[in-house]
Amino acid sequence: MCPLWKEEAPRGRRWLYAHVRSSSKRVALTQAANQLVVEVQPDRTTEAETAEENIPCAVATFDPSRPIVLISAYATGFAPKQTSHRPLRCTATDPCSLDLLETMPPEFYVSADNRYRVRAVNEIDESARPRYAAAVATDALQRAKALQRPLADELDRSAKATKLPAAQLAIGYAEINLGRRCDARCLTNPALDPAMRAYLRNLRKPNRPDPFELRQPLVPVRPP
Repeated sequence: MCPLWKEEAPRGRRWLYAHVRSSSKRVALTQAANQLVVEVQPDRTTEAETAEENIPCAVATFDPSRPIVLISAYATGFAPKQTSHRPLRCTATDPCSLDLLETMPPEFYVSADNRYRVRAVNEIDESARPRYAAAVATDALQRAKALQRPLADELDRSAKATKLPAAQLAIGYAEINLGRRCDARCLTNPALDPAMRAYLRNLRKPNRPDPFELRQPLVPVRPP
């Protein structure tokens, strides 16, 4: 069940309630914990309305003359999903549900405070942080392609969830996938995904042609 929304729907429209969960844990995903976005549109040619968070649900308006709407949901660490629903059935007492599949190894998730989310970098064992950065960046890349959104936007979304800067995610992706410590020469390696290569190239500055100079240690440097 969802809480009733705090406002009346605009004239000629009604409220639609959606409940987005992790596929494995059946735990609600939220904007704060998962960078969740829920969108509702009557068809693929119409601009989507971004739903308001109404924990543990999301709420958006719809035109009751439309028999079917599309509900889309995406979040850090989960595969995007779009499904069709009869909006009149998406009520507060029986919301329309979407279950999102995890996209990374289970060790990179945590259940805490009735939430299920991707771990922040400081919650990851130091030896696993390079793999973790690459997995998070891969998730962002796959999400950007599926949603046809800029990779920079999805890396920024992942950075908020993981507390690891977007540039470090991209660098981690490149070095794990190419199996080497990178410098500017990696930008011409055809094995690097074109979208990630373009993102890294955009990090260059006139006084810093090598974006890999932005690399920060994923493992804290210990005093001698």
